[in-house]
Amino acid sequence: TRAYEAVCLQLGDRSIESLVELPRANDENVEAAMSVLALLFAPAVFTDANLLTLHLCHMVMLTLEHGVTAPTTHAFGWFGIVLGDTFQRPLDGYRFARLARSLVDRHGFVAYEAKAYFALELASLWSAPIAAALEAIRSAHRHGVESGDVTVACYACNHAVTDLILRGEQLDRVWDESERGLAFARRAGFRDVVDVLVSQQRFIQSMRG
Repeated sequence: TRAYEAVCLQLGDRSIESLVELPRANDENVEAAMSVLALLFAPAVFTDANLLTLHLCHMVMLTLEHGVTAPTTHAFGWFGIVLGDTFQRPLDGYRFARLARSLVDRHGFVAYEAKAYFALELASLWSAPIAAALEAIRSAHRHGVESGDVTVACYACNHAVTDLILRGEQLDRVWDESERGLAFARRAGFRDVVDVLVSQQRFIQSMRG
């Protein structure tokens, strides 16, 4: 897409890792725009893949042009996922997800820490051992609980089950993980994640015979 090409042009010959040195944005309008775009991320995810790509490219462009804001961590992490999934650049996607985590540490963006770990888990599955993805998703859950990001904390529950299945974990242990996740999602009242976990449990039981 043209938005993706514009991001690549703006990035130029800079390495992905060098973007950790970007200055903080000092324009209140940019801060406000990035905050609004961060809120619109979920509707974009569930509406159209092309809209999501355009949305993330716009957030990345604002960051490259004006500096880092807290929602930049979310934008960089999910831009990494789009790089791997849509543009077949999984290693660069992983590097962007790691960059998002680095920005959280550098600037103390605690409210976005769970989201950064969540994106890192997804990107890790392409370019790192499954153990790294599991570590990231457990961190996403923990920080989601601590910061009140219930959405990420709940999604982390079913992702942890998926990662354990992918790793070939003993099914009794996977079942225990699913039970813990199901109890958490039910307490949170997150029906979509409850439904996913129940379907995972049915798969586990089917595999058990």
